[in-house]
Amino acid sequence: MGSRNCAEPTCTAVEFRETGFCHRHQDLVGSQVPAKNDQPPPVIVISKGMGAESTSLAGVALALFGIGLVAMLFGDFDMVCCGVLFIFIGVVLGSYEVLSRMFRPSQQRMG
Repeated sequence: MGSRNCAEPTCTAVEFRETGFCHRHQDLVGSQVPAKNDQPPPVIVISKGMGAESTSLAGVALALFGIGLVAMLFGDFDMVCCGVLFIFIGVVLGSYEVLSRMFRPSQQRMG
């Protein structure tokens, strides 16, 4: 379904199923009325993923790991629990970053 208008000069409705005419003017499809929608619809681009490198999670993971380590070593019992949680989240994010870089699909050129 396109976003072009009906080919009938006085109609402003959207065309019906790329026929060039709206639903009300479907009887004009087979006639010799010149269509004003001669250009094809815009090209559809299918993405193959990220083109450029995305921001790295490794820095965030390292920061969380460091904050957790400091909180665990120099804090009271509540801070030790939070430190362990931060260390765990940092390790998970770091592992995700490493694995996503290892198993990233190779870049292939089209053409």
